[in-house]
Order: sequence, then structure tokens, then C-alpha cells
Amino acid sequence: IPGRGGERAFYLTLNKMDLIYKASEVESAESDSRVTASSPELEIYEGEAVLSYPFPDPTQAYLYRSPRLFVGKVQYDRLPCKPFSLYGPVIDIPCVEIPTMPPTKRP
Repeated sequence: IPGRGGERAFYLTLNKMDLIYKASEVESAESDSRVTASSPELEIYEGEAVLSYPFPDPTQAYLYRSPRLFVGKVQYDRLPCKPFSLYGPVIDIPCVEIPTMPPTKRP
């Protein structure tokens, strides 16, 4: 996903109880308001945990917990056009547009 100074948000969902998180270290914090980890290119905010999959009705507040901290590792590639960076400054070389397509159908 090209950043170009924009903001992106992601939901991590699993259909089993293997996602590890912990309660906020700040008792009065609101979700999505406090950065818990960062790099020059990326900020990770506290978020929310949902105790059911798929997402339950929002009226079932007991299934939602916030704020929560993701406990894990985030790997990302800030230079997705690395092969093309051999030909000049990466900032000046556009990434090749890769077309998307529907999943392959069964034979």
C-alpha cells in the first residue's frame, strides 16, 4: 500500500484465540489515542480487542475491550521497489503498478 504521507489502519482477525494482546499501561487511555511503538516510517497505536469472531453486534459491549496493546512483531518493507532502486534514488522511481485479479478458479 503506497504511503505517500497517508494514514492506513488494519484489523487483525483470527478465528481462534491465538492473537496476543495486553491491557493498556495507562488506565484512563482511550483506544486509538496513544502510540505504543514507532519507527521513522510507522506508528503503532493502542486499539481494541474483540472477544468474538466474526465481529459481534456493537450492543454486546462485554465482548469489546479497550484500550489494548498488540504484543507481537510487525514486519514491513518500506522500499517495495528495491530492484528498481539500482537505477536511481528510490524516491524518484515510481513503483511498477501490479494489476489485481480475482482468485484462481478450481480446474
